[in-house]
Amino acid sequence: MPSSPLTVLVVDDEHDQATLLCHHLHRAGCRTERAASAEVALARTASPAPDLVVVDLLLPGLDGWGLVRALHDRWPGTPVAVCSVLDRRDYPASALALPKPFTGGDVRALLAGLAAPPRPDRHARAVTP
Repeated sequence: MPSSPLTVLVVDDEHDQATLLCHHLHRAGCRTERAASAEVALARTASPAPDLVVVDLLLPGLDGWGLVRALHDRWPGTPVAVCSVLDRRDYPASALALPKPFTGGDVRALLAGLAAPPRPDRHARAVTP
């Protein structure tokens, strides 16, 4: 991990889930910002890009997939992880994922995956839905 803390934008309309995720991220040494909707997250895109965005797929209004597409357009190269109660098979194999319910170990594994060098995967699909 870099010497300065990672900044993670957490986008989740469920207050308790966002609080728990932020808790685990803080314990892992990250700084966090929160947005309760896709619209609030998109309003933040005038600011510098965070090091990681974690997006709940089941957001009201613009859903998580719509937000993922918009974030890739506005912050190209910024990793976006999907976080959902949906079955893991319902999103692309190449997507960074944090299935709910998650543990501190799951959050640390997600962060470790960011630090690991990418491995070629001939079966990987695009991250767009």
